[in-house]
Amino acid sequence: MATATTRRCGFAAPARSRRTCRSKPACRFWPSSAPSSIIWPAAPPRRAARRRRRWWWPGWQRRGALPDSDAARARSPRRSRRFTVLLPVLRPPWFLPHAVRSVLGQTVEDLELCIVCDGAPPETVAAARDLAAVDQRIHVFRFAKGERHGEAHRAAVLDGARSRFVAQIGDDDLWYPDHLAVLARLLARADLAAVCQVRLMADGVVRPVPTFSSLADPHVRERMLSQTWNFFGPSEAGYRLAAYRALPVGWSPAPPDLFSDLFMWRKFLRQPDLTFASRFAVTSLKFGAADWSATGPEQQAAIIAREAALLHDRTRRDEITRIARDGVDVSLRAEPTLRARLLRPFRTALDAVRT
Repeated sequence: MATATTRRCGFAAPARSRRTCRSKPACRFWPSSAPSSIIWPAAPPRRAARRRRRWWWPGWQRRGALPDSDAARARSPRRSRRFTVLLPVLRPPWFLPHAVRSVLGQTVEDLELCIVCDGAPPETVAAARDLAAVDQRIHVFRFAKGERHGEAHRAAVLDGARSRFVAQIGDDDLWYPDHLAVLARLLARADLAAVCQVRLMADGVVRPVPTFSSLADPHVRERMLSQTWNFFGPSEAGYRLAAYRALPVGWSPAPPDLFSDLFMWRKFLRQPDLTFASRFAVTSLKFGAADWSATGPEQQAAIIAREAALLHDRTRRDEITRIARDGVDVSLRAEPTLRARLLRPFRTALDAVRT
C-alpha cells in the first residue's frame, strides 16, 4: 500500500491519489521558496446526477390519468374562502360567460369559482381560462369525460377546497346578486339549505316548481328519501363543507334511474345529526335543457343574455317572484295537508308573539 507524503504545510496526501499543480499562487502558508511543483490530493469523485422523473411517466397512464387532466391539481389545497362555487360544464361555451358574471357579481365577494370541464371541448376550456385571466378567484380544472355528469370530478375539486360553504351553478343558469347572501344566512343554522327554483321557458313564460316545501319538515325529507321526488336542484342549494366531508361518500355517479342531485341530497338526509332549512326566495333562474330542446343554442343564448342584463332590475325580479308565489299557492291549495304542515311553524311563532 502506498504511504503518505508530508509537505511543508504539514498536509499529508496519499501517494496513489496525488496530482501535480504548477499554478498554485503563493500564500502565507506556503513560503516563497516553495518548489514550483506541489502535490495536491485528488478531488473526490462526483456523484452521478439523478435524472428527474417527468410527471407523465408511463405509470400515470397505467393508472388512468391523462396528460391534460387536472386531477392532482384539483386536490391540492387552495386559498381559504367563504364560498366555493362549482360550475360543471360539458358543452361549448354558449352560455358560460353569463353564468360566470352572475357569480362574480354576488354581494358576497369572498368566493372561489371552480369551473369543472367534464370532457368539455377545447374552445370551452380556452374560454374558461380567458375568464380566469381576468379574475384570480376563478380556477379552471380540465378532466376527461366522467361517468354520468362527472360527479367524481366535483368530489376531486372539493378535496382541495378550504371554504366554509359550497354552492353550485349550471353553465346555463343565472344568479341574482344576493343569492349567496341568502344561502349564507340559511347555512348559518343549517347544514343543507335550498331556495325556490324558477324555470324560464323558451317562450319567455316563467314556470316555478309548484312543489316547494320546507326541508325542516321531516315528512318532506322522508318523501325525498322514499320517492323519486325533489323540489330544488344544485343551482338552488348550498351546504357546509364540513358536513359534506363528514358524509361516508361525497359526490359520486348516480344510478341510471335516479336524478344526480337527488342522489346527492339523500346522502345528507340520511345523516341524523345534520340540520336542514329552506326559504321561499327567488334568487336564481334556471334554463333547463329539457325545456329548450326545440330551441337552437343561438336563440337560447340571446334569451339568457337578455335576462342576464335584467338581474339588477327590481321590477323584473318582483314580477318573477309574484308568478312563483302564485304557482306555489295553487299547489298548496291542492294539497291541504302539506299546506297545514308548512303553515304550522308560522302559526306557532305568531302565537308566541301574541302571548
